[in-house]
Amino acid sequence: MQNEVIENGKFESYKKMFEAYAISPLDGRYFKNISFISEYFSEFALIKKRIFVEIQWLHFLCGEDSPIGFVLNKNIHKALDKFHDDFSLNDFFKFKELETSLNHDVKPVEYLLRDILKNENSEFIHFGITSEDVTNLSYALLFNGFKENYLMPHLENIISSLKQLALASKTLAIPGRTHGQPATPTTLGKEFAYFVQRLQNSYLVLKNIKIEAKFSGAVGNYAALKVAYPDLNWIDIAKNFITKFGFEINICTKQIEPHDWIARHCNEIQLISTILIDLCKDIWLYGSYGYIGQKAVEGEIGSSTMPHKVNPIDFENCWGNMELTICLSQLFSRKLPSTFLQRDLSDSTVLRNFGVLLGHFELGLYSLKKGFDRIQFNEKNAEQDLAKNTVVLAEAIQTILRKCGVKNAYEIMKQFTRGKDVTYEQILDFIQKLDIPQDEKEKLLKLKPGDYIGESIQIVEQICK
Repeated sequence: MQNEVIENGKFESYKKMFEAYAISPLDGRYFKNISFISEYFSEFALIKKRIFVEIQWLHFLCGEDSPIGFVLNKNIHKALDKFHDDFSLNDFFKFKELETSLNHDVKPVEYLLRDILKNENSEFIHFGITSEDVTNLSYALLFNGFKENYLMPHLENIISSLKQLALASKTLAIPGRTHGQPATPTTLGKEFAYFVQRLQNSYLVLKNIKIEAKFSGAVGNYAALKVAYPDLNWIDIAKNFITKFGFEINICTKQIEPHDWIARHCNEIQLISTILIDLCKDIWLYGSYGYIGQKAVEGEIGSSTMPHKVNPIDFENCWGNMELTICLSQLFSRKLPSTFLQRDLSDSTVLRNFGVLLGHFELGLYSLKKGFDRIQFNEKNAEQDLAKNTVVLAEAIQTILRKCGVKNAYEIMKQFTRGKDVTYEQILDFIQKLDIPQDEKEKLLKLKPGDYIGESIQIVEQICK
């Protein structure tokens, strides 16, 4: 579609117009970052895919292995395929004119294909099916293509980049923080690995969600097909048609396929968005503590009034877009699986916003990856912060005291440290006076906050191997 506009010398002017007048920032300000979504979730893409489904049904019904015993001339099949392959903006506008006059968004497909057949056996176009058969399979095909070509690879890229950050900072010790206060030290890499593991789990769940489709007519019982050819098993025939696209058939439906598979995808996308918000918040805070910095880009401005600023806007943009994704995902998973009796049309206008939901998700991923690429670590600040909070060794000391059989070890350390500004020298002096075996005492005297990280490095290596 874009090539055709480019050939007419209008593409650049169209882009500028969209940037200026687009209602959604996805179609204006951010379109250059997520333009690939229009390949699957634009009006053009939906119409072309509906044409594809109608043609495929005719091929299946009236091809060489026709289940009804009626085979159309091969030239007819070739002409239909050529129309789909060459579907242009002019064809699109012709479709839209028909849609306006008919007040229906699927019937024009049938009329356009009839023109190609010149009414020769054209009654077998859209035979025995309803518009929802065409539409639900179209969305299944569009989403599946997007999932395979963009959604899953982009998530893989995010996970891979996060793994690299985790491995690069697996030894970078920082104070842990519980309830916002200094706690047992950890490593920045281990904290990144925590998100790697969560994202990997959700990635696998998302990858394995099956896509379903129906092709069973006006109320889901194959009535029109059965009355025309009563001796045929239309459940099996429809199954053969749908499974050739790699989908599972939903045998028992109303007029609409209930969209449960979409809800399942949305639920997992919502969880991934929540995980990424959690990650962005942590990175934002680690930046405010000075453990993480961002590479300054020549020519960029961080603040209109404070020249020194390098703000974490990529992580903030990701955060905002994931919040929008969650809102839309919740709407989709709540609304789409519900319909009045055998059919109402309220799902249609919601489904048309599928690209909006995925657009915000993809824009969030784009911003996150951009932020990842600018991260730099500041070990000096982390070391200084640990040195100011040596009191976090209280847990280690009381654990050794317990090991050595000292009674009330927790209470002893509580009295020594809780709510007090205890220095490292005071801790060393306290250790020297302990009545414990010398080897355990030596162990504690050598222990520094940056060493008290447990299995953090091993955790990173196992998660990110």
